[in-house]
Amino acid sequence: MLTSPGYSASVSLRLVVGGAAIALSHVGPTELVVRGECVSIGPCNGQLQVIVDGQVSSKPVFLPFGISGPGQRIKYL
Repeated sequence: MLTSPGYSASVSLRLVVGGAAIALSHVGPTELVVRGECVSIGPCNGQLQVIVDGQVSSKPVFLPFGISGPGQRIKYL
């Protein structure tokens, strides 16, 4: 019988806007959800970052409606 070493990847999602990193709970192909507290932000550019085991993958995004607050679905392009 083969046994697994029990490895589980460490994954973090964040949105970087104006130098501030905002934690995310969900990321889909056109929407994201803010996990914690944040202030409202108007339409802006940002960087969507997915970090897996310390390796950062980054994608430039535009938030046409900005960020309304935590727990809200935020559209991005």
